[in-house]
Order: sequence, then C-alpha cells, then structure tokens
Amino acid sequence: MGYYSRTNLRCSRPELIASGSTLNKKYNSNIIGCNGDAIHFLTRKFFLHEDILKLSEDNPDVTFTAITWNASEYYEQIVYTIIYSNGKYEEIGSKPNYQVSYPQLSEEATTYCNEFIDKILDFVENYPPHDLIPQMGNEDHNPSSQFRDNGLEAYLKFTWENEDHRFNAENKHWYLFEINYESKDQENLKRLRTEKDMLKKLRKSDSGNSKDQEYDVLPF
Repeated sequence: MGYYSRTNLRCSRPELIASGSTLNKKYNSNIIGCNGDAIHFLTRKFFLHEDILKLSEDNPDVTFTAITWNASEYYEQIVYTIIYSNGKYEEIGSKPNYQVSYPQLSEEATTYCNEFIDKILDFVENYPPHDLIPQMGNEDHNPSSQFRDNGLEAYLKFTWENEDHRFNAENKHWYLFEINYESKDQENLKRLRTEKDMLKKLRKSDSGNSKDQEYDVLPF
C-alpha cells in the first residue's frame, strides 16, 4: 500500500516554487492546494527533502520553510518544521499531528462533537498518550501490539455526554482517535423495545402458569 507524505512549502522568493517553476512543473500532479505563498504537496512513498535541498543549494540567498508529515494513519504522525538554506537544513520544531475520525452526524451532534474533539486535543497536548501510558512506545507505534499475545490492550478512552448525545473516543494508535456516537433518543427507544419484549415474554410465561394451575385443581 505504501505511505503518503504531506509537505507545505514556502520560500523567501515565492516564484521559485510558484506555477511555472521547475519544482512546480516536476510535481504538478502532486499539488493539492495552496495557502497564501505556501504550496501544498501530497506524494507517495517519498518526501520532497532532496529536491528542496538541491533547490536551496542552487539558490543560496533564498530560505525555504517546509512543514512536512507522514499522512498515513498507520505510521508515525509527527509534523516537522524544517528550514533549508544554502544547501543545508535544520529541523526547528516537531509536534504530534493528531487525527480524528467520526461518523456522519446531524448538525446539532456535529457541534457537540467538535467541542468534544477540542477537549480531547487540549488534554493530549498537556498529557501526551505516550507519557500517560509509557508501555505504548514501540517500533510500529501501536500502543497495544506488544501486549496482544497476552490478551492485554492499553489505550486511552474519552467519554462525554449530555441529555441527548453520547460520544466515546478511543486512541488505539499513537495519533488517531476514533469517535463513536450514540443518540440518547435511539438508546431510549432500544430500552423501551427491550422492556416491551420482556413484558411480552412475562405475559406468555404467566399465561402458561395459569393453565398449569387450572389443570392441577381438576378432579381427575
């Protein structure tokens, strides 16, 4: 399958990466958008590191800034900020790139879900999952894989609810949160149906017992 990589690139001379430039022509099919003077690239199985390094070497008076990360959920999700100048580069920062997946929701539920996501991201920014659960660290960044042989899983779970909605989020991979949603209306409907089915069974059971009692008092 392979991984996908994202690179948001800008430089002090935007014409070097803008439409018509050598880099732009070479990776034109990999451009997925732009924001101001930054060009956004999506590549498969490789980063633009060598190309940017060569471009900075050919233009020693220009500074290039790349924000890059692996865009596949099964790999490490770290966003790196790299400065290129005069054929050299320096990583000046990195941070987790948390991803969140959730089902299609109503407009009201989406509003609450976004608030829930903000709460989760605020929490993990101050308390990273790998600090809370040190055992989670391993080569493939799957928090539970090293324990699966023993039947144990280790991951974070977040829950939030009000009178109408319930959200559960699980962090089963380093940087991926999967959100499940339950409508309290649906939950109440299921409960009422269950109670109704149980009542039917009890009535049938009582009806059978009544017949048995009638037969017990017969004189023959």
